[in-house]
Formats: sequence, structure tokens, C-alpha cells
Amino acid sequence: MAAMACMPLQGQDKKHQGGLELLELKRGHSVKTFIPKVAEGVFTVICMFNQTDEYVLYYHSGKKTLRVFRTSDAKMIANFRMQAELSAVESTEDGKNIVLGTVDGCVSVLALADPAKPEMKEYLAGLPSRDEEWKKKTEKLKAHTLFKAAASIAKLSTKFNNSNNNENADDDEHVQPATEEETPREDRDADEEEEL
Repeated sequence: MAAMACMPLQGQDKKHQGGLELLELKRGHSVKTFIPKVAEGVFTVICMFNQTDEYVLYYHSGKKTLRVFRTSDAKMIANFRMQAELSAVESTEDGKNIVLGTVDGCVSVLALADPAKPEMKEYLAGLPSRDEEWKKKTEKLKAHTLFKAAASIAKLSTKFNNSNNNENADDDEHVQPATEEETPREDRDADEEEEL
């Protein structure tokens, strides 16, 4: 079983050193080195695997960069410069994308374009942002959706109007003219005054 750890070496004799290594927990030995042990200063670091454990995501707040390493050979495949400090990072379940949240409220979705995976070319080509006809397709879809919504509203209003007309017709059939005994006394007095 393997686990990843950020290994800052600290002590009285040594300067603060960083680095990123893949450790085997059974023996406690370093299996792979992603970032060599160099002094990078004291900053916030977010480090994690993606959902499929194929990649290691490493954010350094001092450099404001998110580096992505392939787990199999420790090769860096991406170095993304953040516009603001990273506050949250999560991978999609298929491991092809990462979702980033920054302190300024921005949410970004990045595709992990690994050149070693041939299926990633097809995946990237299928993204809406890569389709030149995407804007026209979305406009057609919007127009179609708006038309369907308008048709549904017209259908509902017609149905509602018909049901109201039927209720009014039923009410008119059941309403009988009031006789003098049923008319309230005040109404009869008002009618008599008008006649005079």
C-alpha cells in the first residue's frame, strides 16, 4: 500500500526544506520523488491524489501554482498559475477534470490533458469549448427550448381559461334570481328609495 506525503525536513541543523515524495507505508521508504527537497519557504500547501489515483495535485500558495504529476512515473504534466489563492480543489470521479475554487469566488474546471493517454485527445476534441459550431448549436437549442416553453405556457393558459369558463357556466346555471323574501332588508330599502 502506498501513500503520498509532503515531506518538510525540519531540525536545528537543517534549513526548512520542502519536497514531495511518494512513500510506501509498509516499509516507510520513498518510492518516487515528485519535487526534490529544496527550500521553498513556509507557505500553505494543498496536496492530494485525484479520484482515480493516476495524478498527484500539488498547490503551493507562495508560487500560486497548481502542479499536476503523473503517479506512475512522477512526471509533471501541468503547471497552472492561479489568479487567486486556492481554497478548494476536487477531482471528478472519472479523473479527467479537476474543479478549483479560489478565495475571490471563482470556480474553474480544468481538463487533465495527459499526452501519454491517447483517449484524452478524443475527450478534449469533444468538449463544447473546442467545437467551432458550439455557439450556433446552443442558440438553436435555446430557441427550441424557448419555443417549447412558450407552447407549454399557451397550452396551460388555454386549459386554465377553458376550465374557468366551464366553472362560470356551471355557476350561472345554478344561480337563480333572488325573490323579495331572499333579498336583504337594506337592499330592498335602497331599491325603494331609488324608485321614489
